[in-house]
Amino acid sequence: MKSLTNFLINLNMFDPEKFLIGGGVSANKIFMDALKKEVEKIDYTVLPKIYLESCKLTNDAACYGMLAIIEKEYIEE
Repeated sequence: MKSLTNFLINLNMFDPEKFLIGGGVSANKIFMDALKKEVEKIDYTVLPKIYLESCKLTNDAACYGMLAIIEKEYIEE
């Protein structure tokens, strides 16, 4: 978890509004809670605050992506 947190700290230099975590891991409440807890431990006196959020599609993102490809390739023609 610390490696992922350090990665987010490094990405934070681009000043994103928030980090969206998607896919199957975002559906795992234990993982997301542990990541948020680790991010809360960061000393924000010199760093911009990191905001985390789970994507709404969680584990279904790949299904929606495949549906979009199928619609584009086979249905719209």
